[in-house]
Amino acid sequence: MHTVVRRASWEEGDDFVPLFLLSASFFKSFLKDTGRLERALRLLFSRRNTLLSFEHTYFVLLGETKVGMALGYRSGIRRKESLRTGLLLGYSLGWQMMNTFSFWVSLGRATRVDHPATYYLSNLAVSPEYQRKGFGKTLLAFMESEARKEDCRWIALDVEKENVFAIRFYERLGYRITGEKTLLSRGRSTHLYRMVKDLLEGNVSPECSFDRKVRGI
Repeated sequence: MHTVVRRASWEEGDDFVPLFLLSASFFKSFLKDTGRLERALRLLFSRRNTLLSFEHTYFVLLGETKVGMALGYRSGIRRKESLRTGLLLGYSLGWQMMNTFSFWVSLGRATRVDHPATYYLSNLAVSPEYQRKGFGKTLLAFMESEARKEDCRWIALDVEKENVFAIRFYERLGYRITGEKTLLSRGRSTHLYRMVKDLLEGNVSPECSFDRKVRGI
């Protein structure tokens, strides 16, 4: 069957949410009310000008089946859309937003990218039954082409330290670990590696490097 990558549309939230949570499994350890979280993710996905919008999301399809998803944007988008994202998140989560506020603050600091010529790959996931079949590589190559269209020099991402399979996957495709972060909130922690690829030469941007703990409030 034919494989194609295309931009998502606003009504595809039910396909987006499970793939998003697959790409960021640590969310469930910090946020216990998964039903409310899933509703919030659907809302953010369906709206324009949010960091989880369908505007930034792409699906890879095998025939009619969505087998994977990637979400990414140029670093400047984060500054423009963070406030609206936070307001809609608070509206959707309600009281849970207050209980998990330190998590969201810590996550925002941990995934920050400042260099204007950097494209941030926020999420990439392939359904388990379709993994190791080249769909992740197809998605990643597509996102790198999108980064080049945006005149970005580097592409950066964060991956859980325990996800050895994903780390090796990115390393084979030219990404290098440039630092480690510990995401801390309410006594829970997760460890992330920042990985960066130079889209022109394969060198790592010093602006994308760090090694620090990131705490919530």
